Amino acid sequence: MLSLALTLLAAPAAIDACPGIDPGLRRARGTNCYGITLRECGADRARAYLGLRATPAVRLRVRRAVGHDQIRWIRPGEPVIQDLRRNRLNMQLDKRGRIAIADCY
Repeated sequence: MLSLALTLLAAPAAIDACPGIDPGLRRARGTNCYGITLRECGADRARAYLGLRATPAVRLRVRRAVGHDQIRWIRPGEPVIQDLRRNRLNMQLDKRGRIAIADCY
């Protein structure tokens, strides 16, 4: 349980860090590293599932919650093509298959 709490606490910090992006770059308040609001892809609603295992049932619940199927499920170490899409939800999993980060890019 403690590790789950630590994962949830660490998630916002992981999103706030913008590797490879100029830290002096000004972004609109409430946007991620790419200047996208979490509402654009449904990450605001998907964050309710942080910490849950990404089982088929949970994946279906996430899809229903966000109202679309433009969702990329990313495992640790998995290569990710950097084709920025404002409406795509990216669900990053931890090494145990739990949802660690929900973001738009």
